[in-house]
Amino acid sequence: MTVNDISMNAIGLLAENAPEIASVRAWHTYVAAVGREAAIANSYTAAEAKRLLAGESPVRIWREKRGMTQRALAAATEIPAGYLSEIESGKNNDRPALAKALEQCKLTGARLVIAKLDRLSRDAHFLIGLEKAGV
Repeated sequence: MTVNDISMNAIGLLAENAPEIASVRAWHTYVAAVGREAAIANSYTAAEAKRLLAGESPVRIWREKRGMTQRALAAATEIPAGYLSEIESGKNNDRPALAKALEQCKLTGARLVIAKLDRLSRDAHFLIGLEKAGV
């Protein structure tokens, strides 16, 4: 094996692991900025990550992690409690980025691909409307 072969193997390994390396660097930067205790307190536990992956509302998980009621979060953010409830339940489908993406699809004839429908909305009527839109 030559030095060039070893170097190419090392470069290949670095390239394959680049996302993980970037994540580790980002974590270290975050810890340096907020401190280790705060960084850990603001990180998701394995159970919380499973809830997120199952499609549960990130807002609800964030709120519960901090021991807040919907009313307390609504008051702290000056958002009506009913609106916050709609966000957490998935009833509120106000998605400006989605609207922009749909408009682009219509203009260009592209097809919109959504990886996880349950993260987009829990409202079947809304999802059927997307399908009927033909994008």
